[in-house]
Amino acid sequence: MPATRQLTSPDFRRSLAEQFEGEYRLVHHLAPPFLGGFDAATGRPRKRRFGQWVRPILTLLAYGKHLRGTIFDPFGFSDERRMERALITDYRSMMREMTACLDDKNYDLAVELAETPDQIRGFGPVKMDAVKKARVRQKTILESRTYSGSVPNAQ
Repeated sequence: MPATRQLTSPDFRRSLAEQFEGEYRLVHHLAPPFLGGFDAATGRPRKRRFGQWVRPILTLLAYGKHLRGTIFDPFGFSDERRMERALITDYRSMMREMTACLDDKNYDLAVELAETPDQIRGFGPVKMDAVKKARVRQKTILESRTYSGSVPNAQ
């Protein structure tokens, strides 16, 4: 089965055909990191309009998903990917510390901490905002609870 992403999947095209009648034009609003530029009002990367000509490129990028995490990942050295790898390392460390002192008194705390990354979604500034919120949530959980053992680091 070919690699697809939501925008290039046959299901997406079928969904559009079911929702719209007649001729319609599909326009993608994207903020490719290599084009740069920021919106002065929001401070976020500026989105640009791309027509249907971009769909083959999106399909090609979908195949690149298999390269993620390898030395051949073209985006592997971006700030966002580095942050993602750091988040994984921090999470594993926090869970190791938490499980080392896990007992009946702090089980609920451990579950709450383990669930905080579930809120991290999106790309670019959306993901960055979600990471900040998750870190605040971790810190709040740790500060609001008392339990035996050492306190895991909330990054």
